[in-house]
Amino acid sequence: MKKIGINLRVFELFKIYLVANFFNVTLLSSLTGDAFRVWKLSKITKPLTKIFNGIVLDRLVGIIGLLSIIAIGVFILPIEEIEQWTKRSLLVFLITLIAIYFILIRIKDLRKDLEKWKIIKFFKKIAMDTVALVKDYRCFSLMIFYSLFIHLINIVVIYILAVDLGIAISFLASFVLFPIVIFFMLVPISIAGWGVREGAMVILLGLVGISSESALALSLLYGIILTIVGLAGGILWLIEKNNS
Repeated sequence: MKKIGINLRVFELFKIYLVANFFNVTLLSSLTGDAFRVWKLSKITKPLTKIFNGIVLDRLVGIIGLLSIIAIGVFILPIEEIEQWTKRSLLVFLITLIAIYFILIRIKDLRKDLEKWKIIKFFKKIAMDTVALVKDYRCFSLMIFYSLFIHLINIVVIYILAVDLGIAISFLASFVLFPIVIFFMLVPISIAGWGVREGAMVILLGLVGISSESALALSLLYGIILTIVGLAGGILWLIEKNNS
C-alpha cells in the first residue's frame, strides 16, 4: 500500500486484516475478506482505485509465493500423478504472468487521449501500480519473501498437526502436498474452503499411502484451527461496531 501511495499505520492495517480474516474463514473464501478490506479502507483513505490495486497486487504476490513453493516441491519430491499436471500448469501460469506484465507495460504507455474511456483509464492505473511495484526489485523481492514465509508457516502448522495425529508423513512430502491443498482452498466455490480442502487433502495424501480417514481428520482439525484464529477478528469487529 505504501509503495502505491497509500500511507496508513501498520496497526490500522493489522486490525483490518484481522477482521477480513474472520470473513475469510466464515464466508465465501478470501473474496469476502478482500471485499471487506476494500470497503473498510475506502472509509478511511482515498482513492478507491489505489486501494483496489493494492489488494489485487497483495493477492497476486501471495499466489506467486504459493506457486513457487509448489514448483520447488514438485522437483524436490517427484510424484508421478502430481508431476503430470502440475508442471504443465505451472508453465502455463508462468507464461501467462509474463504475457500479462508486458501487456500492462503497453497499457501504461497508452496515449492520454484514450483515457476518456473509463475502462482504459481503470486498467492504465492498475498497469502503472503493477509495473512500479515490479520495477522496485527490493520491494517486490521483500514481498515475495514474506509470501513464501507465510505459506511455509502454514505448511509447518499442518505438518505438526499430522505428526500429533500419528500420520506417517515426512516433512518433504508435506512440503510438496500441503501447498497444493492450500491453493485449492483459495478457489471461491465453497464456504471458507470447507469441502474443497477436505477433498484435496484426501486425494493428495492418498498418493503417499495415507488413509482417507486420517487425511480427513487432519483437514478438519486444520479448518477448526483456522476458524478459531479467525474468531479474533470477529470479536474485534463486534467491539468496533459497538463503539461506533
